[in-house]
Amino acid sequence: MRDEVETLSESRLDVGVSKRSLATGQECGDACLVKAGPSSTLLAVADGIGHGPEAAAAAQTAIDVLSRHATAPLEWLMDRCHLAVRELRGLTMGIARIVTGESSITWLGVGNVQGVLLHAAGGTAETRESLRVGSGLVGYRLTPLQPVTRPFRRGDLLLMATDGLTRDFGEIAITPSSAQEIADRVMERYRTGQDDALVLATWRLRDRS
Repeated sequence: MRDEVETLSESRLDVGVSKRSLATGQECGDACLVKAGPSSTLLAVADGIGHGPEAAAAAQTAIDVLSRHATAPLEWLMDRCHLAVRELRGLTMGIARIVTGESSITWLGVGNVQGVLLHAAGGTAETRESLRVGSGLVGYRLTPLQPVTRPFRRGDLLLMATDGLTRDFGEIAITPSSAQEIADRVMERYRTGQDDALVLATWRLRDRS
Protein backbone atom coordinates (compact mmCIF):
# COMPACT_ATOMS: atom_id res chain seq x y z
CA MET A 1 0.00 0.00 0.00
CA ARG A 2 1.24 3.46 -0.88
CA ASP A 3 1.85 6.00 1.86
CA GLU A 4 2.08 9.62 0.77
CA VAL A 5 4.94 11.39 2.51
CA GLU A 6 6.30 14.63 1.09
CA THR A 7 9.66 16.24 1.77
CA LEU A 8 9.14 19.27 4.01
CA SER A 9 12.45 21.13 3.96
CA GLU A 10 10.83 24.50 3.31
CA SER A 11 8.57 24.24 6.37
CA ARG A 12 11.43 23.13 8.65
CA LEU A 13 9.63 19.91 9.55
CA ASP A 14 11.55 16.63 9.78
CA VAL A 15 9.32 13.59 9.24
CA GLY A 16 9.95 9.88 9.80
CA VAL A 17 7.69 6.86 9.29
CA SER A 18 8.03 3.28 10.49
CA LYS A 19 5.48 0.64 9.51
CA ARG A 20 5.18 -3.10 10.08
CA SER A 21 2.64 -5.70 8.94
CA LEU A 22 1.34 -8.26 11.41
CA ALA A 23 2.70 -11.07 9.25
CA THR A 24 5.71 -10.98 6.96
CA GLY A 25 4.62 -10.57 3.35
CA GLN A 26 1.09 -9.50 4.27
CA GLU A 27 -0.25 -6.14 3.12
CA CYS A 28 -0.30 -3.63 5.97
CA GLY A 29 -3.70 -2.24 6.94
CA ASP A 30 -2.19 0.98 8.33
CA ALA A 31 -1.36 4.02 6.19
CA CYS A 32 -0.19 7.60 6.63
CA LEU A 33 -0.13 10.95 4.88
CA VAL A 34 2.20 13.95 4.99
CA LYS A 35 0.93 16.66 2.64
CA ALA A 36 2.33 20.19 2.43
CA GLY A 37 -0.01 23.04 1.51
CA PRO A 38 0.50 26.77 0.88
CA SER A 39 0.55 27.68 4.57
CA SER A 40 0.20 24.42 6.51
CA THR A 41 1.04 20.72 6.52
CA LEU A 42 -1.54 17.96 6.90
CA LEU A 43 -0.54 14.71 8.61
CA ALA A 44 -2.62 11.59 9.18
CA VAL A 45 -2.48 7.99 10.31
CA ALA A 46 -5.26 5.56 9.35
CA ASP A 47 -5.79 2.04 10.69
CA GLY A 48 -8.18 -0.19 8.76
CA ILE A 49 -10.05 -2.61 11.02
CA GLY A 50 -8.28 -5.94 11.15
CA HIS A 51 -5.39 -6.47 8.78
CA GLY A 52 -4.63 -7.59 5.24
CA PRO A 53 -5.94 -6.29 1.88
CA GLU A 54 -9.42 -5.25 3.05
CA ALA A 55 -8.04 -3.22 5.94
CA ALA A 56 -5.47 -1.70 3.58
CA ALA A 57 -8.19 -0.70 1.09
CA ALA A 58 -10.14 1.18 3.77
CA ALA A 59 -7.05 2.98 5.07
CA GLN A 60 -5.85 3.91 1.58
CA THR A 61 -9.29 5.22 0.58
CA ALA A 62 -9.24 7.59 3.55
CA ILE A 63 -5.68 8.72 2.80
CA ASP A 64 -6.65 9.45 -0.81
CA VAL A 65 -9.56 11.61 0.37
CA LEU A 66 -7.28 13.57 2.69
CA SER A 67 -4.69 14.06 -0.04
CA ARG A 68 -7.25 15.49 -2.47
CA HIS A 69 -8.67 17.94 0.08
CA ALA A 70 -5.64 18.68 2.25
CA THR A 71 -6.55 22.30 3.05
CA ALA A 72 -10.14 21.60 4.17
CA PRO A 73 -11.19 21.84 7.86
CA LEU A 74 -10.40 18.73 9.89
CA GLU A 75 -14.05 18.04 10.83
CA TRP A 76 -15.02 18.15 7.15
CA LEU A 77 -12.18 15.80 6.26
CA MET A 78 -13.22 13.29 8.90
CA ASP A 79 -16.84 13.39 7.69
CA ARG A 80 -15.72 12.96 4.08
CA CYS A 81 -13.61 9.93 4.98
CA HIS A 82 -16.56 8.53 6.95
CA LEU A 83 -18.70 8.66 3.81
CA ALA A 84 -15.95 7.31 1.55
CA VAL A 85 -15.37 4.09 3.52
CA ARG A 86 -18.97 3.17 4.40
CA GLU A 87 -18.95 0.26 1.95
CA LEU A 88 -15.51 -0.88 3.14
CA ARG A 89 -14.14 -1.90 6.49
CA GLY A 90 -14.23 0.86 9.06
CA LEU A 91 -11.10 2.48 10.37
CA THR A 92 -9.66 4.58 13.14
CA MET A 93 -7.80 7.74 12.22
CA GLY A 94 -5.87 10.70 13.55
CA ILE A 95 -5.44 13.93 11.57
CA ALA A 96 -3.19 16.87 12.43
CA ARG A 97 -2.55 20.20 10.75
CA ILE A 98 0.64 22.10 11.52
CA VAL A 99 0.77 25.82 10.80
CA THR A 100 4.40 26.77 11.36
CA GLY A 101 3.69 30.47 10.79
CA GLU A 102 1.42 30.40 13.85
CA SER A 103 3.48 27.81 15.79
CA SER A 104 0.33 25.73 16.20
CA ILE A 105 -1.00 22.25 15.64
CA THR A 106 -4.65 21.22 15.39
CA TRP A 107 -5.60 17.59 16.04
CA LEU A 108 -8.66 15.43 15.50
CA GLY A 109 -8.72 11.72 16.29
CA VAL A 110 -11.28 8.91 16.26
CA GLY A 111 -10.87 5.44 17.74
CA ASN A 112 -7.78 3.75 19.09
CA VAL A 113 -5.14 5.83 17.34
CA GLN A 114 -2.83 7.91 19.51
CA GLY A 115 -1.26 11.33 19.31
CA VAL A 116 1.42 12.57 21.71
CA LEU A 117 3.02 16.02 21.77
CA LEU A 118 6.47 16.42 23.26
CA HIS A 119 7.28 20.05 23.97
CA ALA A 120 10.93 21.03 23.90
CA ALA A 121 12.54 22.79 26.84
CA GLY A 122 16.21 23.37 27.47
CA GLY A 123 17.17 21.36 24.40
CA THR A 124 15.14 18.25 25.27
CA ALA A 125 11.48 17.33 25.01
CA GLU A 126 10.50 17.58 28.68
CA THR A 127 6.73 17.96 28.73
CA ARG A 128 4.44 15.40 27.14
CA GLU A 129 0.77 15.71 26.28
CA SER A 130 -1.55 12.97 25.08
CA LEU A 131 -4.03 14.35 22.54
CA ARG A 132 -7.69 13.57 23.09
CA VAL A 133 -9.31 10.99 20.80
CA GLY A 134 -13.06 10.71 20.22
CA SER A 135 -15.03 7.46 20.31
CA GLY A 136 -16.53 5.83 17.27
CA LEU A 137 -15.38 4.22 14.05
CA VAL A 138 -14.89 6.02 10.75
CA GLY A 139 -17.26 4.45 8.22
CA TYR A 140 -19.71 3.16 10.86
CA ARG A 141 -20.38 5.64 13.64
CA LEU A 142 -18.97 9.07 14.41
CA THR A 143 -19.69 10.94 17.61
CA PRO A 144 -19.63 14.77 17.61
CA LEU A 145 -16.02 15.79 17.16
CA GLN A 146 -14.15 18.89 18.26
CA PRO A 147 -10.57 19.54 17.10
CA VAL A 148 -8.05 20.74 19.66
CA THR A 149 -5.29 23.27 18.95
CA ARG A 150 -1.99 23.34 20.81
CA PRO A 151 1.31 25.22 20.51
CA PHE A 152 3.89 23.58 18.24
CA ARG A 153 7.12 25.49 18.59
CA ARG A 154 10.67 24.94 17.36
CA GLY A 155 12.06 21.73 18.82
CA ASP A 156 8.62 20.21 19.52
CA LEU A 157 7.81 16.68 18.38
CA LEU A 158 4.51 15.06 17.38
CA LEU A 159 4.16 11.27 17.52
CA MET A 160 1.11 9.68 15.86
CA ALA A 161 0.59 5.93 16.06
CA THR A 162 -1.89 3.14 15.42
CA ASP A 163 -2.86 0.55 18.02
CA GLY A 164 -0.05 -1.77 17.00
CA LEU A 165 2.03 0.24 19.49
CA THR A 166 1.63 0.04 23.27
CA ARG A 167 -0.04 3.06 24.82
CA ASP A 168 3.11 4.18 26.63
CA PHE A 169 5.10 4.75 23.43
CA GLY A 170 5.16 8.49 24.12
CA GLU A 171 7.43 7.88 27.11
CA ILE A 172 10.41 7.18 24.87
CA ALA A 173 13.51 9.17 25.76
CA ILE A 174 14.22 11.69 23.01
CA THR A 175 17.84 12.39 22.23
CA PRO A 176 19.18 14.57 19.40
CA SER A 177 18.65 12.54 16.24
CA SER A 178 16.34 12.54 13.24
CA ALA A 179 12.59 11.99 13.07
CA GLN A 180 13.23 8.75 11.19
CA GLU A 181 15.51 7.46 13.94
CA ILE A 182 12.87 8.31 16.53
CA ALA A 183 10.14 6.52 14.55
CA ASP A 184 12.35 3.46 14.16
CA ARG A 185 13.17 3.39 17.89
CA VAL A 186 9.51 3.71 18.86
CA MET A 187 8.61 0.82 16.55
CA GLU A 188 11.42 -1.35 17.89
CA ARG A 189 10.62 -0.78 21.57
CA TYR A 190 6.83 -0.44 21.68
CA ARG A 191 5.41 -2.62 18.91
CA THR A 192 2.93 -5.14 20.34
CA GLY A 193 3.34 -7.75 17.60
CA GLN A 194 -0.42 -8.39 17.72
CA ASP A 195 -1.53 -6.12 14.87
CA ASP A 196 -0.23 -4.00 12.02
CA ALA A 197 1.69 -1.03 13.39
CA LEU A 198 2.61 2.44 12.17
CA VAL A 199 4.25 5.43 13.83
CA LEU A 200 4.66 8.86 12.24
CA ALA A 201 7.15 11.24 13.89
CA THR A 202 7.16 14.94 13.00
CA TRP A 203 9.82 17.19 14.48
CA ARG A 204 9.73 20.95 14.10
CA LEU A 205 13.38 21.81 13.56
CA ARG A 206 15.11 24.60 15.40
CA ASP A 207 16.49 27.55 13.48
CA ARG A 208 19.83 27.05 11.82
CA SER A 209 22.60 28.63 13.87
